[in-house]
Amino acid sequence: MNNVRIADNGAAFLIITNGTITSAHRTLGDAWRHIEWMYAVASQRFTVGKSETPVKEWINGMHACGCLDGTNPVADE
Repeated sequence: MNNVRIADNGAAFLIITNGTITSAHRTLGDAWRHIEWMYAVASQRFTVGKSETPVKEWINGMHACGCLDGTNPVADE
């Protein structure tokens, strides 16, 4: 299964999928929202971070702690 991580290179927050940079964002929040988008809109399934948390669990946790706002795309699943 693919694993997505975020790295800060000093100029941008990079989303890295299996070691390959897939996008760059100005803020950490934008990077988090992009990961949520990867699941919600693009229907991709993957794990997040060094702990390889399943994406649904990661999204629910990010909404629960207030790091992501708006409609939770996995709340009803």
